Amino acid sequence: MLGAYALAARGVENLYPFSVFPMYSGEAGTGTSRVMARTAEGAFVEVTAFERWQCDALPVLETTTCAGVGGIPYIDREREQYLRAHAGTGGQPIELVRRVFSFDDVARPTHCPLVRCTAVPR
Repeated sequence: MLGAYALAARGVENLYPFSVFPMYSGEAGTGTSRVMARTAEGAFVEVTAFERWQCDALPVLETTTCAGVGGIPYIDREREQYLRAHAGTGGQPIELVRRVFSFDDVARPTHCPLVRCTAVPR
């Protein structure tokens, strides 16, 4: 039965319920990053922990990198949509950063600042 599934998956590639799982077939890469909020105290928290965001000039998050490391495009788009949908005034100073997670022995910064903002905690 398993052999039949493997042959069918190779023949149709990515048609449900048969798949060769192409999302796992590429190389893992050396690191990834995530857009996060950094509080005045230096803590990294999720963007969704705040509302009423006001940023000077919000960049297109999907195209930003930190030390050459980018993020997962659909997550970056979701973060940017959240920030734009929750625009407002007031709150505490927050720094929007790209936080880097490395999977090799290359020295990289732990985060790169993107823009200074203010936001209200939820």
